[in-house]
Amino acid sequence: MSLFKINTFWDSSPVWQEEENFDFNAFCVNKYATNTKSKTGSILITGSYQGVLRISSPTYDKARLEQENDSLYRSQDLLLETLLPHSILQIETGRFVAGVEQSFLAVLHPRKLSVYAITSTGENIAIVDAPEETTSHPITLVLQYEHGLQRNAANLTYGTFGGVKGRDFICVQSM
Repeated sequence: MSLFKINTFWDSSPVWQEEENFDFNAFCVNKYATNTKSKTGSILITGSYQGVLRISSPTYDKARLEQENDSLYRSQDLLLETLLPHSILQIETGRFVAGVEQSFLAVLHPRKLSVYAITSTGENIAIVDAPEETTSHPITLVLQYEHGLQRNAANLTYGTFGGVKGRDFICVQSM
């Protein structure tokens, strides 16, 4: 007898996964909310070595879960799919822009670090800590800034280095 029970909440196994290569560093789970203070929800952000960035907002459907042969993935769960010009090594979310409390998406490429704002129909999507109901909005990425790297990147870490409050700094490790 086990104390734990595992249930599938959501899965994604479309055809494109067989043709792409992924790394555990290019996967991020976070919360978002629109500026209208209406709702929040969880988003999954994935990136591949082929440069494809996807943002999904999974929805739980118990009726679909009970059907054994049906996938829990639905097309409306995919909020954004875009092809970036370079391989994606790692993705993270944090407060990477000075003077702004909103979180941004950092994407590490082999020779470049890009930081994007996630926007929804003219409204910013802010990353939040408190979970509420899930909502779905079509979204886009807006490039905030990028840094060219002199050496090939391996990974990144971020945080409030030096005790600075209200802002995250990014440290890229090269090979």
